[in-house]
Amino acid sequence: MAVGLVLAMLAAGCAGQTVKQQEPRGLMEYCGTEPSSMATVFAAEDVASITYSYTMDTVMECVITDEEEIKSLYDAVAAIQVEEETEERATDSDDYFQFILQNGDTCTFHFEHHHFVNGDKAYLLSNDKELWKLAAALRGR
Repeated sequence: MAVGLVLAMLAAGCAGQTVKQQEPRGLMEYCGTEPSSMATVFAAEDVASITYSYTMDTVMECVITDEEEIKSLYDAVAAIQVEEETEERATDSDDYFQFILQNGDTCTFHFEHHHFVNGDKAYLLSNDKELWKLAAALRGR
């Protein structure tokens, strides 16, 4: 009977707990390890080039300097929302997009298996299909 009472108390206590999920946040807010205000001064016109690196059997890289391609990639990244944290990780599926600004500043976005990596945490994304469509086209060059 005492065991039943303890279990009932534990169940009641757990029933009231909720897991707090992160509010979706725009990917452009993440330049570095903390959300930043760089997005407020970082526009497509400020980008001199984008270096896209990805892992196949080895690390492959391409540099984008075409203004229309830069704008398309910028818009795709700007549309992405960072959702909740995920435990799913993949060490053999890395994508890096490094935005090099006209003033020499850089902003790099790291993805593992299409999950955004920020520090030691990975996050699910929404509205990211266009980025991966563009990345596939870059890989096909």
